[in-house]
Amino acid sequence: MTIHEAKTHFSKLVRRAEAGEEIVVRRGSAPVARIAPLERKRGGVTGRGSMRDEIAIAGDIEQADREIERLFERSEVFPTGTGSRSRGNRSSR
Repeated sequence: MTIHEAKTHFSKLVRRAEAGEEIVVRRGSAPVARIAPLERKRGGVTGRGSMRDEIAIAGDIEQADREIERLFERSEVFPTGTGSRSRGNRSSR
């Protein structure tokens, strides 16, 4: 395909590339450029479950919650005695 043809039909060429086709653009008879699809990692983000095997969740969630509370109770933002334990349990929020 010539540069002029590519310029005239660029949006169609992009759709063709998205579908997996590779288009070679020529200046005269010499190939000078290529329009090709980008490689995608494992099909791209697809919604629920798309990060499977990418994120690890601690096996003991309750232990993680206790550790987070302990860290907040020691912080200057939440001085001792004002953490979530002193406000009652979480289900009353």
